[in-house]
Amino acid sequence: DLDWFWRGWFYTTDYVDMAITDVREYQISTKDPEVEFDLDREQDAIDYPENIVQRRNREEGRTTRLSRYESLADFYNENDKFTVTNADRNKFKSYMDGLEDWEREAYERELEDGHYFYFVDFKNHGGLISPLPLTLTFEDGSTEEMMVPAEIWRRNSEHVTKLIVRKDRIESIYLDAAHQTADADFSNNGFPQTIAADRIELYKRNFTRSNMMADMLRELKTETTESENSAVPMNRSEGEPSTSDSDSDDTSAADDNAETMTESSDADTNEDAAASEDEKRETLRETLRRMLGRDNN
Repeated sequence: DLDWFWRGWFYTTDYVDMAITDVREYQISTKDPEVEFDLDREQDAIDYPENIVQRRNREEGRTTRLSRYESLADFYNENDKFTVTNADRNKFKSYMDGLEDWEREAYERELEDGHYFYFVDFKNHGGLISPLPLTLTFEDGSTEEMMVPAEIWRRNSEHVTKLIVRKDRIESIYLDAAHQTADADFSNNGFPQTIAADRIELYKRNFTRSNMMADMLRELKTETTESENSAVPMNRSEGEPSTSDSDSDDTSAADDNAETMTESSDADTNEDAAASEDEKRETLRETLRRMLGRDNN
């Protein structure tokens, strides 16, 4: 059923912009307090680290009142909230005794397999639904390509959650690594999110779109010859007569000749420019004919 494709790409102005907003990892709980309480203690230390005042006092060598007077210690100084009690053990035994045979079998099999369960949340920012090609990177460095079909959006076109079950622990998940879905923003396609590296320009740039056809028809600049760049000598060479009053007539005659030569040069330049423009137009026509596959006629 490709209705989602035709409706999105031909009858709307939506675009593709998918994002991974959250990933949650779970494992099956053993319900055994001897196992679970130790894990809960480790997680509690991560969620609620030691108070910074207490840590600084210890680093400075300060002693607490409890360390100076041992008689102040009571039951709660020796046991924390994760200490296993007989009531906890009895509760677990009652739980196991209440399981049916098939439930106990499923429970033991899952504990032996040790699967990881991942709930991956996706958000549709652009409005246009699409399949979700995922790249799963595991803790050992191996990867797996996974394609989630577009039908996942059939009940909710804005937010969906995908359950992924794997025996190996997943370290990261990336959406559309091969750029298959025309996603408009790839900065929100990874989890955990990574730092995007870029460069900062220290000036305001005027952006102009290039025209490759026009650029190909531009005249190639060549190096100027030495004679064109050579300067006109300002001093007379040896043996040439010096300036005198009799040179004034020659100077006026030279000025007249220079004006005549300038007018002639301007006319020649205009003719050359017109010829050059005609050549460029003809070259452009020939290029367009070749591109369109037409004959010269």
